Amino acid sequence: MKKILALIYIFIVSITLSFASETNNDLKLSLNDNSPAAKTPMKRFYVGGDIGATFGDYTQISLSPYIGYRISNEVSTGLQFIYNHSWQYTNKDQENQTTLQSNTYGGNYFLQYNPVPSFYLKGEFEYDTYTNYTTTQGTNITQGVPFIFLGAGYSKAISRSATFNAGIKVDVLNNVNSPYEDFTPFLYAGVNVGI
Repeated sequence: MKKILALIYIFIVSITLSFASETNNDLKLSLNDNSPAAKTPMKRFYVGGDIGATFGDYTQISLSPYIGYRISNEVSTGLQFIYNHSWQYTNKDQENQTTLQSNTYGGNYFLQYNPVPSFYLKGEFEYDTYTNYTTTQGTNITQGVPFIFLGAGYSKAISRSATFNAGIKVDVLNNVNSPYEDFTPFLYAGVNVGI
């Protein structure tokens, strides 16, 4: 239960910095622009990433770069790559102290729809491979887990090149091997900064 609460804590308090190639306002101008340069597919690509960390009895460091493509002003899609390293101590400062370590590798495909400029709906198919190591038993356990996340969020331009984003998503697949309880909400907040 502590692990689940710690993971929820990560998504509530971690600030995500995403570096995108264009802001929503700039994109609307360029996608609606009739110049030859605006019609090139390269104007529609954007890159970014998430960085997160939490510290305490349960410690996790996360890195998730992504690449996306804006199909239109309202619809975008892309791929995100995921890496997490975490460790947790049980029976801390006792003779039988145990360290649980986990490495997660995975990726997701996302589709985002903005029905209005400040609000978005998002769907993600994610597949992660978890490798867990326990010091007391000296064992490695590796398993793959699929997720289907559905969520919604809010975005607001805070300058010409930066946008604040906040959202919530839940896993509706609830695979039996998932490390999370069924329908655990994941909250996130971040800033997109144009480069």
